[in-house]
Amino acid sequence: MAAYIRAWRTGGEVGAVAPAETLPKSGVYHPAAPAPFARTGDYLAWGAARWPADAPRVAFAIHAACRPCRRR
Repeated sequence: MAAYIRAWRTGGEVGAVAPAETLPKSGVYHPAAPAPFARTGDYLAWGAARWPADAPRVAFAIHAACRPCRRR
């Protein structure tokens, strides 16, 4: 989604944006990771070398079955 918005906002070719990939029903996702993490502990272990120990964290919880999130 971010790539599509970036292309649209900068006048780029939105048709050239790769289609979205299907993600697992649950897990922890980071765009720089090679794949989603099944467990939070695995994600934190991966990130330990990337960020200072006291760095703030932000998370977004999104569920595919969320009715208000769906278009009508």
